[in-house]
Amino acid sequence: MYCVRCKSKGVWALATVKSDNVWFCDDCFVEHILKKVRHNVRKYQMFKPGDVLAVGLSGGKDSSFMLHILNKLKDEFEVNIFGVHIYQGLGSYSEESLEAVRKQCKELNVNLTIVKPEIEIKRYGQRERCSVCGAVRRYYLNKVSRENGAAVLLTGHTLDDEVMYFLKNIINGELGYISKQYPVLEGYDGMVKRARPIFNIAEEDIRYYVNLHNINIVNSECPYVDRLRSNQKLAILNMEKQFKNFRRGFVKNMVEKIIPLLPKQEFNSLKQCIKCGEPTSNDVCLVCRLKGLKDRTHEPKMKRKKIKR
Repeated sequence: MYCVRCKSKGVWALATVKSDNVWFCDDCFVEHILKKVRHNVRKYQMFKPGDVLAVGLSGGKDSSFMLHILNKLKDEFEVNIFGVHIYQGLGSYSEESLEAVRKQCKELNVNLTIVKPEIEIKRYGQRERCSVCGAVRRYYLNKVSRENGAAVLLTGHTLDDEVMYFLKNIINGELGYISKQYPVLEGYDGMVKRARPIFNIAEEDIRYYVNLHNINIVNSECPYVDRLRSNQKLAILNMEKQFKNFRRGFVKNMVEKIIPLLPKQEFNSLKQCIKCGEPTSNDVCLVCRLKGLKDRTHEPKMKRKKIKR
């Protein structure tokens, strides 16, 4: 098996990896990935020369891959980048994640902002731990990006993520959320513009690239990982085996044919949270409400008086 790219130039190189249904040698594979990200940035106008870009970093393979690619392209696109890591306080997993992010940013000479939220990542009433974690991360990623002058916040949503979220939104009847899966969401009312530069890149390509470049990533799994999410990813991979290019065709049609047919997402005007000033649809944002719940857990319990009968 020979590299499809080198062969076309008259150079016979042994292929090492299959990506987008064709075979590449390592060097041409990297160029293929760079070409896809370049195309995404230009087609969807994700950012422009002179922009400051905030890159959300978890320490996992997806965001680490995205940072590595963007660092290669930053001079070409004439942008500046910095990383943002939200420390979740989940024991050894969070410590390993933080260490992986620090090492990668140091190696790439990328500035890093680390946020340690006051809120403990746990269940609050009916709100599950993962829901709290997601809300806290979104809050601080937006806040830190805006306060550091970022024009765009970049997140590491992958091809597999897009398929999974689409199916989840359909099952839950959340059609309004599907339009938010578009590769770019413009900023408004204190919300920083968001973009997904690797939305059409598959998990296996990312994994191969990370191993090829020996990128520092967290090796352990979140102790509270959603098993349903893992099963959904497995189901999507099984579909890929049964139907050729299932994920790629699915996401391409979602972005180019389905989302444009949906009613245009009209964002309701956001208010400023009366406690922290961050954008919210309510008087008090969710994070401040969670802080309030945390504070009440430390209030002394009132003793009930016994009634003599």
